[in-house]
Amino acid sequence: MAIFEELERLVKDRTVYEFLQLEPRGKYHQPHEFIAICRKDFMDVFEREASSAMTLVDEMQYEALFARYIEHVVAQLKKERVYNKNISGYEQPNENLMKEMEKILKIQIPAEKHREALIGRIAATKIEKPTEAINISRIFHEQLEIMKAHYYDERKKQVDDNFKVMLAIANGDTQNISSEDLELAESTYQQLEKRYGYTRSAAAESLKFLLTQRSQVQPA
Repeated sequence: MAIFEELERLVKDRTVYEFLQLEPRGKYHQPHEFIAICRKDFMDVFEREASSAMTLVDEMQYEALFARYIEHVVAQLKKERVYNKNISGYEQPNENLMKEMEKILKIQIPAEKHREALIGRIAATKIEKPTEAINISRIFHEQLEIMKAHYYDERKKQVDDNFKVMLAIANGDTQNISSEDLELAESTYQQLEKRYGYTRSAAAESLKFLLTQRSQVQPA
């Protein structure tokens, strides 16, 4: 990718800038390592955004799933029942639903302590900002990211196949690709621009970079 190639070229000549002449001290003053970290961070961000742009699970669905989990946790701790619109009535909190979510979140502490901590976080937010509505995505951003990663891993083959079709479109080689696969790839390009600001050419270049870097680190 041009920007990383230019950075690598820049740091080769240590006479250009004074900071390049500083002797390494542990992890400090290591421009090549810094570029490697930036490269990896860029790959991680682009892969996450491109996967999200596929809209396999809408962003709001993650929040809805987690909000439902919280609803059952609150009811369980308060020894109350939960309203189920599917049966138009109340029922006991669903322990299986809560355990499944805690499995996804990789909770290591006892479930009861974890659930109490969640409710404590909501209570603290409410005390701090009593007039604001509870914002699940802000309060539980880390948990939502773990959920996204979990569902991405479950659908990794579909994501990887879509990346290949997107690359084929960028290379003008779309023979023998189904209309459904082409439609998903085109939609991903559109969502990358709409939601994250990537032009088509920038998305294609980023995708080529990601797949090239991936192929170089895969074990033989």
